[in-house]
Amino acid sequence: MDELHAARQDRGVAEGACAPRGCALDPEASESAVSPETRCRLGVSAAQLHRYGHVFVLVAPGDGVLFRYTPTYDGPTVAKLFGGYQGTLVADASANHNVLFGPGKAREAGCWRHARRRFFKAFKVGAGKEAAFALQAIQALFRVEEECALCGPDERLELRRRESAPLIEKLFAWAEAQRQVVPEHSPLREGLVYLHNQREALCEFLSNGEIPIHNNASERALRRVVKGRRNWLFHGSDEHAVRACAITSLIATCQMHGLDPELYLQEILTVAPSYPLRRILDLSPRNWVATRQRLIAEGRLKYLDLARITGSRLAFRDR
Repeated sequence: MDELHAARQDRGVAEGACAPRGCALDPEASESAVSPETRCRLGVSAAQLHRYGHVFVLVAPGDGVLFRYTPTYDGPTVAKLFGGYQGTLVADASANHNVLFGPGKAREAGCWRHARRRFFKAFKVGAGKEAAFALQAIQALFRVEEECALCGPDERLELRRRESAPLIEKLFAWAEAQRQVVPEHSPLREGLVYLHNQREALCEFLSNGEIPIHNNASERALRRVVKGRRNWLFHGSDEHAVRACAITSLIATCQMHGLDPELYLQEILTVAPSYPLRRILDLSPRNWVATRQRLIAEGRLKYLDLARITGSRLAFRDR
């Protein structure tokens, strides 16, 4: 699956900034992950049997998860969803993403998980000794990231420049030497060419401690769609897919914030019809704990502490 990942670099670059305008994500967080795309099947007319659409996901740690459906996956679609963002996007080498990068647009950072995938494939089909060098180097990069996972951005950047930068220099020097001698159709060559073409993007994480080296968070978020479509099989229409993504966004965001989705939706459906539209974000899972306490104090919700029963940190109303 192709991926994008956005990280805040400076003032005005914020979590969710790469999402479409008007999405309900707080622009005051630290980083976000956008991952196009996975396919979902649509049931249409008998003559067409079925066709495929695409689901994108934006993961904003500590804020929310936003799923978006589109009938197509191409450059204009990506530009419509994420165009206008001028921070840093962690992306693979998909040509559909090129529209996002350039002067006055986003800055590209590479995904080391995608780089690793090509060498792992080569290792499995017989290029063991050569591919092993790249796999071990990339594994060392991930160990550095594990070591600095709880560090602040400045400390993480210092550690990366001290430990990751020398590893990367050795890896690219090896890759350039191998590229000169490896045959055109060798299984190893795809990984070598990827490193050569994406060198600048893959080194971008050495310039900012908030830029991740991979986009695994959005891949994990898309698993609920990949697993779920085996059960629901298809969506009935484009409109149905859009609404399914909206519900999935709420459920995934509830789980991010430790809320029970069923009980959350039960309360939201009670409150939402009479809640002021200009303050609708008060009802988002991120803000629901504080909003709920206020509504209980105002007598608009009944208090019952079910936290120990549900495993949630919230107290939910009685049924």
